[in-house]
Amino acid sequence: MPIGLVLHTVLALMLGGTYTTGILLVAENVPMGRRGRGMGTYIAGHSLGLALALALTGFALPRGGYVLAFWLLALGPLIGGTIAWIAVRGTPNVLVSRTDGPRFGGAVLRNRPAMLVTAGYTFHSWEINGPFLPHF
Repeated sequence: MPIGLVLHTVLALMLGGTYTTGILLVAENVPMGRRGRGMGTYIAGHSLGLALALALTGFALPRGGYVLAFWLLALGPLIGGTIAWIAVRGTPNVLVSRTDGPRFGGAVLRNRPAMLVTAGYTFHSWEINGPFLPHF
């Protein structure tokens, strides 16, 4: 198996674990009247970070090759993780028991609006990672 495929898969798993968690933090901790702006700001920050990584790579490659690009981009998660830790360290950790609501199975699968949102987000994720999907 090519190492690039393995590394991209690990990256996708880690990004999914942080991106979705961030969305949940915004949804649970921002008052309803400001939630749209909070979500937009979060998503815009994510997109800006991806664009900045591409720009930084374009800057680094001619000056130091992929090694310099790798090391510069490795600073991003370290800096971002530190900022995130400072930002959320006072946020209460809310745990929801599985007995508090319906299980995923039937209740969600029969909920047409929920399934449409889930399908839409799934296709959106595939769209973002398009080069790594089979082309039909």
